[in-house]
Amino acid sequence: MGGSEQGLSVLCASVCGAGPGGMAGSEAEHAFGRFSKRIRNVVVSFGGTVVERPDAKVMAYFPESEDALQSAIEIQRRVVALPPFSGMPLTVGVGVCGGHASAEKRFFPEAGGNAATSLSDLAAPRQVLFSMPRRASPLPWMPLVAHGLPGLALASGQRRLGVFSVDWQKFDPFSLRLMISRGAGEGLMYLRFKALDMVLDLHRPLLTIGRHADSDFRLGDLRASRIHARIERRGACFVLIDRSSNGTFVTLDGEPEHFIRNHEMPLRGRGVLSFGGPAANAGAECVTFEIAEAREAPVPAPSSPSPSPSA
Repeated sequence: MGGSEQGLSVLCASVCGAGPGGMAGSEAEHAFGRFSKRIRNVVVSFGGTVVERPDAKVMAYFPESEDALQSAIEIQRRVVALPPFSGMPLTVGVGVCGGHASAEKRFFPEAGGNAATSLSDLAAPRQVLFSMPRRASPLPWMPLVAHGLPGLALASGQRRLGVFSVDWQKFDPFSLRLMISRGAGEGLMYLRFKALDMVLDLHRPLLTIGRHADSDFRLGDLRASRIHARIERRGACFVLIDRSSNGTFVTLDGEPEHFIRNHEMPLRGRGVLSFGGPAANAGAECVTFEIAEAREAPVPAPSSPSPSPSA
């Protein structure tokens, strides 16, 4: 379960000034207010509880260290993509204090300083810092994506904290999320469609695909149906359900393309989905996916595919 046994992780994001002289305090606070809604939406999407603060910071509590870290990384990615404010790029430093017991919440008050706010202040622009009690066992993903900073001293109550820098910029989002989730040992599915990334897990077990405006992944190809398909998380498994006229083409890594129409198919490993026509067709709209399988519940093999339609 990774950090979930500990019961509490705390994230704090602080606005930073970039460029010569940086932003003045009031200007930085105004800039952060302009974009704080986006940051809050990220926190909520990963299961965090946002707390109100009087300063230019966003703080949130998480029950899972992995969710807090994923939220911190997604915050950085979204802020980096924002346009400059008053001719200056807005940047944030994000700190995550992981591996704490829920009873330690009193050391992370909603107002005033605490280890999480200090960590976010220590973070350089576009940096994610992660801390955990020094006597705690390292989380499984840490050797993959983080390196220690022994020169930084931090404490929460009487507990000394080790500080790590997360190398989020060295990996593409898909690979980084997969490494962290595999460390957590949970059944998660990562999907990418054009510029959109989405995660299916316990918090979000359903994704819809089609030409309908309310679809999570909205297709433009007229060969696709308005309500074309959906993917559901069932236990630790992920199932594709096609409800379309022209079907869905599924390519699992290392296997030939499967075709299903008005049928269900368990997904496994990694692969590509194409809607209304094969992935090789000109103009095909494709979703790539990868599943981090839960250790205790492997994903079953796919059922026999429906026969391919005639040319």
